[in-house]
Amino acid sequence: MPNLIQLNIQDNLLGKFLAFNKYSTHLAERLEYVDLSFNAIHQLHISIFDGHLRLKTINLSHNILSDISFDMSNLLTLEILDLSNNNIQAFSKDVMNTISNLEKSSSLKIDLSENNFQCSCKTLSFMQWMLENHHIFIGIQSYRCNWMNNSVFTKYPMRQIVLQLEKECASYTVLIACISCGVAVSCVVLVGGLTYRYRWRLRYIYHMTRSKYKRYRPILDDGHYIFDAFISYSDDEKDFIVGDIIPNLEEKESLKLCIHQRDFLPGEDITQNITNAIHEHYY
Repeated sequence: MPNLIQLNIQDNLLGKFLAFNKYSTHLAERLEYVDLSFNAIHQLHISIFDGHLRLKTINLSHNILSDISFDMSNLLTLEILDLSNNNIQAFSKDVMNTISNLEKSSSLKIDLSENNFQCSCKTLSFMQWMLENHHIFIGIQSYRCNWMNNSVFTKYPMRQIVLQLEKECASYTVLIACISCGVAVSCVVLVGGLTYRYRWRLRYIYHMTRSKYKRYRPILDDGHYIFDAFISYSDDEKDFIVGDIIPNLEEKESLKLCIHQRDFLPGEDITQNITNAIHEHYY
């Protein structure tokens, strides 16, 4: 195995095995050609080609790969990567970066023919990358593309495909932005309307909660209250309340009243004082 130069193990249904294992446990420093075609491979062990210092050709055609799952970063001598007749729709960002770095220091060529690429907004960056690196791809003008409606396959030049995608995706982005803004505005209006409609109830709940946690008040479980009654009145009724009601109730009836001018705590918010007064009187 250490002196092996060419390895052809095509058409052996090794897909399940090679997904988690290497085809050899020994280093293959002299290996230049590997043929793994027709093996129903859906993914390869990440380090399957580690130690292949002279590898020039990898044939992975006629499998069911959807992306490159193995590490390519150390394949500095690789010249041909045959991925034709697979299920590749696009490469991941990491794979694109790895191939771009390899291409700078090698004469790498990739065959992606007979893969049904997805021409959609999701794969736009992959299409743009292919256009920028078109010299890497063997027979790129014959590549087919499955459009977003899944109904039309095209063999248009790559540049025309990318321009069409950029146009459609720009419109799609604007539409999504408009819908998102509309939903956001609707939510704000709805929340604002509900808040305004139940504003007094919300204020009451707020002050009740604030009173519970911000101020010490004894727990009145025995039914005793600080005041017998809380009297709320407007300035127009002040003379009647002060001159008649308070003297009659406090002096004649011996009731203890809560009067805001007299019994509210100085410096406390008016709504907080009212809330406390309501819960500290009997009537």
